[in-house]
Amino acid sequence: MNDKSKKIIGVIEGFYGKPWSWSARNDYVDFLSEVSLGAYIYAPKSDKKLRTSWAELWTEEELLNLEVCSNNFKSSGLSFGIGFSPLALVGQDLTTKIGKKLLEELNFKLKQIATIQPDIFCILFDDLSYLGKDMVISQLKICDMIFSKIEAKKFIICPSYYTTDPILENIFGPMPENYWCDLGKGLDSQVDFFWTGENVCSENFNKNNLDFIAQQFARLPVLWDNYPVNDGQKLSRFLRIKPFVRDKVVTEMSSGHVANPMNQPYLSQLPLSTLANIYESDKRECVNDDYLIWKKFAESRLGEDLTELFFSNIDNFSLKGLDGLSRDEKINLEKIFKIYNHPCVIELIDWLNDKYKFDPTCLTS
Repeated sequence: MNDKSKKIIGVIEGFYGKPWSWSARNDYVDFLSEVSLGAYIYAPKSDKKLRTSWAELWTEEELLNLEVCSNNFKSSGLSFGIGFSPLALVGQDLTTKIGKKLLEELNFKLKQIATIQPDIFCILFDDLSYLGKDMVISQLKICDMIFSKIEAKKFIICPSYYTTDPILENIFGPMPENYWCDLGKGLDSQVDFFWTGENVCSENFNKNNLDFIAQQFARLPVLWDNYPVNDGQKLSRFLRIKPFVRDKVVTEMSSGHVANPMNQPYLSQLPLSTLANIYESDKRECVNDDYLIWKKFAESRLGEDLTELFFSNIDNFSLKGLDGLSRDEKINLEKIFKIYNHPCVIELIDWLNDKYKFDPTCLTS
């Protein structure tokens, strides 16, 4: 079913809130190649036709955008993925009239997705309310149906409980007994699974937690790294542009690593430019190396002066945030940045002017 010989290191557009433009997505083809990342997965929560309205077919224009984007990544030797969440199917009795109609709609949607020919296909059961002890059985049935309809080099599922963070049970209800173990046993050994660590937005990953979940699923996780994502109510007040800081354990205890970026695609490139360096252990000597890589990439895209301006304000954006900056500080920052004509500056000024609104459908913030 899968070729597991190649570890996926890349980006998953899997956030809530303002989506990226197609132009920005296509710009990630050159970006990923430049910074040694190998995959992009299209799974924005804003595309309702992947999630809450999954049964609705994409229009010709929407499908064309996806096909062009997919072809652009693949023609550059990169993997293109789709994240799909058939939410209404979970827990549904598929033998009823309603259930049969949903299955018919699923077949139509999967045929449309198949025309895109994704290299990676993800079934995302995240942020789903508890549906009783048969939750695993229902999810496994859905997986089997989808696997029989879609051809992909790699399949990944996101379990409904994708972290040991108790916030998920507090919001969505108790996890069924033996959920992870039963799901792992029911999945083909070649199917991967996503894991965010100890928290929804983990500051780092630790060996005990990764070892625990690897034993539960009887395979290593693909890390869904919620950095530098900023779609949460608190995180939306920050631009998380610092380099990645991850312990070496992630290279040993994962079968892949995808980062969920910010609502700001071009500013996201600053931290994302350092992700692959985590896996270059022979070249990585200290944390300062990450900042050197960050600066080198930034200078290639922004120029030395603008890079220095962003770097000197990195704590203002990443630590102080909108609520920590005074009105005068915001006005001054806008004044000194707006002389530069660059997409990163446009995103920064929009952020300073509170144009990136928190999406309340993000319940785990």
